Amino acid sequence: MRLSREQRAFLILLLRKENWKAYLSERHLSVSILADEINDAFMEEIGDTILEMEADIPVIIEDYREDIENLLGIQQ
Repeated sequence: MRLSREQRAFLILLLRKENWKAYLSERHLSVSILADEINDAFMEEIGDTILEMEADIPVIIEDYREDIENLLGIQQ
């Protein structure tokens, strides 16, 4: 899977429910652009999007949590 360092770090922060807002702010990254890029990458990999935006807050679609962790090689 082709994710940038920033995309991967952002996704891991979301999975671990850590402070993703500070990470994006420090790097001057847009949450909506990053979420779109991640969704595009996962659309190619698994055929679906993995993030939904709820009031400008990215939410992982829980049905894909385990798939995401496996593809990133991480464990909760």
